[in-house]
Amino acid sequence: VGLDGAPKNKELVVGGKQPNKLPQVAIMEPQLGPGIKGKVGRRFLKRLAKAMDSTKRLAPALQPTHLRSALSLEDQARLLACASKECVQTLSQLVRVQLVLVVSIRNVARAPLAIVRALAPDGSERFVHRQALPGGQLKPDTAVVLANRVVSVVERWKPTPAASKPEVPPTEAVTAVTKAVEGPKQSRWLKSVGFGIGLGGVGLIGSSYATLNSAQQSFDARPITRDSVDTLAAAEARARLLWGTGLALGGLSVVSLTLSP
Repeated sequence: VGLDGAPKNKELVVGGKQPNKLPQVAIMEPQLGPGIKGKVGRRFLKRLAKAMDSTKRLAPALQPTHLRSALSLEDQARLLACASKECVQTLSQLVRVQLVLVVSIRNVARAPLAIVRALAPDGSERFVHRQALPGGQLKPDTAVVLANRVVSVVERWKPTPAASKPEVPPTEAVTAVTKAVEGPKQSRWLKSVGFGIGLGGVGLIGSSYATLNSAQQSFDARPITRDSVDTLAAAEARARLLWGTGLALGGLSVVSLTLSP
């Protein structure tokens, strides 16, 4: 169904759900460079949209299939294959969104590199994110980092009565640790051990995100070379190790606190 003759700034509802007050983000069709297969773009799009939806702080991401269903054939040909600021402004007038992600994927030193530009409805650029794709895929943890960056930008610019400090959603393990520590009948020794292990797990998870963010900033500031792509990939591997270890410690903390009398 096209929007010809319809009021501008229409809200597009995904999956037949009722409109909600969560910010809406659209992801444009990935632009693929020479040698990049279509499945690389589709996988990137699917994983990024899933990570964004999992934050629970954004409305379901508007993917190209959703945008096609809301635009006339003329608008589809004119806007969906365009990455200019003018096209983003026009698209934002037709579909109500707070942010538009323009994705391009190309080979750099024989390895796929994704470049994500976040554009506001007025066409202004909010951020540019460069992400190496080992094996042609966006890793789940790096997808989460990118999704959180999108959330941070959207919430920073979203008008609210009172600005709230952004918080990293606690993992299920950390929540269980907090509840267990507050139990009145726990053994003091097991309580201390479990709480210490839990803090260690939280620290490792936080360190994984800090490591990945630092590597990403360094990567963005340097010319794109094979060495810089390898360095970023190595940092991602370290971050995944820290993240996994942190979750394991969180699980041990839960067990320790559960066994305390």
